[in-house]
Amino acid sequence: MVTGIGTSDQKMLVSPGPDVVTNVAHNIYIDAFASGGFPLLFFYLMPIFIVTRIAVRKYMRERQLSRFYIALISTWFTYQLQALISINQIGLSIWGWVLSALIIALERLEKSEEITSQIAKTKYKRGRTTQAHHGFFLTPIRILFGIFLGIVLFSPPILNDTRWAKAYASKNPKLIIQSFDSNYFFPENSQNYIVGARIFEENALHEEALDLTLKAVEFNPRSYESWRILSELKNSSVNQKEIARLKMKQLDPKNRNV
Repeated sequence: MVTGIGTSDQKMLVSPGPDVVTNVAHNIYIDAFASGGFPLLFFYLMPIFIVTRIAVRKYMRERQLSRFYIALISTWFTYQLQALISINQIGLSIWGWVLSALIIALERLEKSEEITSQIAKTKYKRGRTTQAHHGFFLTPIRILFGIFLGIVLFSPPILNDTRWAKAYASKNPKLIIQSFDSNYFFPENSQNYIVGARIFEENALHEEALDLTLKAVEFNPRSYESWRILSELKNSSVNQKEIARLKMKQLDPKNRNV
């Protein structure tokens, strides 16, 4: 385990597609350790330690950080938190590296600049008391606003998943259908449509399965799995099956099984 078990299945790199899957840990740190062992984990954690050290030293040095820097560090920290429960998805993981590079670059830039102007020092001393006074009251407000914004942004998927989990556990067709009534707090989800359609089909509710699958492909025409279910449903027409196969071929042109 010192050097790990190797990277993910190479098939997904040679012939990628919806039918090609690979198993990875839903934790980027564990995934790095499992793939490359201690060496890869060490090199992956190194920039994280560097950025953490920079942020702590900057706070100890200046105390009053700019809004831009607070936002930058907060975003970077949020990315590191989500890495605890996320796979190493390229569209998301790139931002961890970009943010780390930006923080390190800003630190190097600040070190290269010499603040020698007496006017700047005087302005800083003059405004120091005022800034500290305002900062004392503004900081709690910013924290409360951040908490409120987080609740507004992240409660919809959590509420939606909770409602769907209850409906799925009940296996009650009425509750499952009701769980797809979408609004801001209950956004639509392709995976829920797919699972719901399979439940209906397995319980001989063919009309409900077809109706849900048609909603799924309308909601997300680029969902390969939705089109595949449509092609396999007992109640779908010959024309619908043919359209589904054509869409599957467009989405996964290298798949010889379509």
